[in-house]
This record gives sequence, structure tokens and C-alpha cells, in this order.
Amino acid sequence: MKMNNKAKVLIVEKEGIIARDLEKVLQKMGYDVLDAAFSGQEAIGKAQQYGPDLVITEIALNGPVDGIDVAHQISSRFNIPVVFLTAISDSATIERAKIAEPAGFIVKPYEEEMLHATIEMALYKHSAQENKARDNGSTSKPLNGGDKVKTSEAGLQADWTRATFIVKKDHLEKIKALAYWDRRKVKDIIDEALTSYLKDKKVEPVRELQGKS
Repeated sequence: MKMNNKAKVLIVEKEGIIARDLEKVLQKMGYDVLDAAFSGQEAIGKAQQYGPDLVITEIALNGPVDGIDVAHQISSRFNIPVVFLTAISDSATIERAKIAEPAGFIVKPYEEEMLHATIEMALYKHSAQENKARDNGSTSKPLNGGDKVKTSEAGLQADWTRATFIVKKDHLEKIKALAYWDRRKVKDIIDEALTSYLKDKKVEPVRELQGKS
């Protein structure tokens, strides 16, 4: 992940004039603007085509796919951080936007300093998460039906009951939606599913096994 100058950015914006103004601002900050998309479907296609370091999107877009759907798709399919830069800031939209877990949320009109700080923090956080994942040495294990679950071997060895399973992205989106409608934390739902899984498999926590030896 590139930091600071020359990080590659894809703009997703409904209005061409606004997109061009934002492009000038980003270029002045030292970023490499790859292109602009004006609809949700176009944004997803260009994210796949260009592989940007960051996507900045308006929530209100042309066509049936809005910016929140774009953030879901791009972050889950391509592991690219997404920042909302939007004129929509009502509470219902913000609550829905939370499910997409954006790297940042800025309300128009924006200050350039705030935009710059948000972009830098988004890039830094994403880079740190990727480095942490590599350091943990995550592996994939097949499940029934060919699905895969990624889990940290170090976490499993330390304590089965606290191991974190990162499911396939489409499954994770369903968990997020369930958490939203049930007003529960994603972590609580995953912990509950993990406890049930381990119980069904009759797997004992590592610390208990070690105590018996």
C-alpha cells in the first residue's frame, strides 16, 4: 500500500464538475487520480480494472447501485479501502453506511485539510491491517462445500474459544446485516457461532487440554 504522495485514487461521483474539482484537489495533494466513475456499476468495474489504493465515493450515484453498495462490493471483493465524501448525512443513511465499514466519512462541503487527513489515515490503517495479517501468517482451511475459513494459527493454539474466524466476504456481509437488524455487535455474533461450532465439534479449549497433561 502506497502512503502519502502518489497513492492511486479512484473517484466515484454523480456530477462531472464535482469530480473534476475533486481531481484537481487530490492532484494538488500529491495523489495519482486514476479515473472517475459516475455510477455504481462503473465504479466497481473500474476498481477491478485499475486496482486503486483508495476509492472516494459519493453515496448518491446514477443508477440503482449507490455509494454504500459500491463500498460493500469494492471492500469485500478487492480489499480496497473506501472513503465516503457525500452530501447525504441523515441519520438513516449514516446507520446504513456503517455496515459497509468505510475507511472514512466526510460531509460536503469539505475542508481540504480534513479530506487530506482522512485519506492519509485510511491508507495508513489499511496498510497496518495488511501488515498485521501477514505477520500473523493466516492460513486457509476448506469447509464442507468447498468454502474456506481463514484463521490465525497462533490464535487457535493460544485459545480455541477466542479464535477469530474471518469467513468468506459474502458471508461476512450477511453477518453485518444481521448485526444491524438485531442491534448486535458483529463480534458477538461471530463469537456465538464459534462457540456453537466448537461445541458441535467437541473441541476443548487449548488451556484445558494443557491442564490435563
